[in-house]
Amino acid sequence: MSQYRQLLLILEEVDPRSAALHRAVSLAKASGAALQVLGVFEPAELRLHHELQYPQVAEASLKHFNKSLNDLMEEQRDDGVRLTCVVMQAEDSGRLVLDYITEFNPDMVITRCHPASLLARAFHSSLDNTLLRHYDGLIHFVAPNAPAMPRNIMIAVDVSDPGAEQQAFNQRLIRTAQSLALQCTGELNLMSVYDLPAPLLANASLAKPWIEPLREALQAPFDALADAHGISLSHRYFLQGAPVPIIMEQVEALAIDVLVMGVVQPKRWAKLIGDTTERVVGQATCSVLAVKLSKEALA
Repeated sequence: MSQYRQLLLILEEVDPRSAALHRAVSLAKASGAALQVLGVFEPAELRLHHELQYPQVAEASLKHFNKSLNDLMEEQRDDGVRLTCVVMQAEDSGRLVLDYITEFNPDMVITRCHPASLLARAFHSSLDNTLLRHYDGLIHFVAPNAPAMPRNIMIAVDVSDPGAEQQAFNQRLIRTAQSLALQCTGELNLMSVYDLPAPLLANASLAKPWIEPLREALQAPFDALADAHGISLSHRYFLQGAPVPIIMEQVEALAIDVLVMGVVQPKRWAKLIGDTTERVVGQATCSVLAVKLSKEALA
């Protein structure tokens, strides 16, 4: 049974090859959900070419965008998808898009990944970052080369915090992945990446007696979580190292289509480079289904 009733796709360009478009249409068809498409037209690129000094050029560009998008949507309706389309013009789309999504309140927002360097993330607020930091619903970032439907899904959980809130969040991540897998008959994998405390990393001789007990203490709740949800031993990955590189290595090695990851508000220096999920989305090598840690959702 589907848990999706209303999906929202954000398109910033009209491209019939768009992986985000094909993912949204495929999920809508599989789940029977209605699909709302929000076309976002930003005239900033025209301004770079000094063309906005001619109002008729900007108006013609908006009309062309609107017509091209509606023509593309008509092609998708031939597949039997319940689809509606709205176009928004915005100089700075982040806040307006966020307000629209909040009012629309879809079951899932679908948009393309926007590759961004560490420097760009630190000094430029992209739509991706705006959604990750300010929207509490599900956000599905689709990589440029993603298939129409995912087949291999990885859930990234954190078992280092034994608190009830984190445990409930891990459960929510798994349920979210199961809902996605239900639509695409995808295969579920479970991963947790832990890192050693700084003193142990700095002193190998000091670390040796503590490494294995620490691993066992962390792996026990990981295995209990996997057992509770019927995830086989061959689909469990409990690894030590820095989270982002380890996650990306596993994405490539296992041909993961979608990472289901939690989003927390970054603190201190992480506000500049983003949390783990922001950095993975910024690399755009794999689609990500981002789940926000919110007390309302866990209640």
